[in-house]
Amino acid sequence: MIMKSFSLEMRTKHRELYHAITCHPLVSGMAGSTLPMPVFRNYIIQDYLYLKSYSEFLRVLAMRSTREAEREMLQRHLRGSAAAEIALQESFLPLLDISCKIIEAAQPSPACSQNAQVLRETSLSAPIHSALAAIIPCYRAYLEMGREVASHRPDHMIYSKWAALYSSPEYEADVLEIERAADARATAETELDMEAFYIRGCRLEVGFLDAVCRVADNGGGDK
Repeated sequence: MIMKSFSLEMRTKHRELYHAITCHPLVSGMAGSTLPMPVFRNYIIQDYLYLKSYSEFLRVLAMRSTREAEREMLQRHLRGSAAAEIALQESFLPLLDISCKIIEAAQPSPACSQNAQVLRETSLSAPIHSALAAIIPCYRAYLEMGREVASHRPDHMIYSKWAALYSSPEYEADVLEIERAADARATAETELDMEAFYIRGCRLEVGFLDAVCRVADNGGGDK
């Protein structure tokens, strides 16, 4: 008997929304080395701010989980892929002339703030199954984005380095692991709620990417 996969079903059912992330102009711009560097610089600043909230999301969710294997997985992702993402962003800061002073003064854009607020509320009060459903589109989409950029072998070293992390076997392993955790939580009773959180997660990510592409280099704000 073939087990049903909630994560695969969501990607199939909501393919247009999911593709709005994976086929975003930010991705095609990096793949073709045509993305204006001020836009990427703004993306790095905003994503660096966002990753702090994302790490806290994993930490709180791990504390709340009553399943030992799930709790250990979330703690492992916090120490592993989430820490690697932050380290990647930090390695870009001097290359993009982003000083500590700029980072300290940077304000999250409205889209970034909304993402952070939703993550915080979800980690604290949503059922675990819903919280997992909310985060899996971001996990999977970044894997596909990384693969897309890497497959074009972009000329710019920064874009190649970004793609190398998100297309790596280590990152893929984390994606598959968290999808299995979400799939294990999906039941006839939880699926509708999980789907709603999945859809919102996709829309928030599209909004975040749209915002960083709209904003020129203004030190990280959304003005």
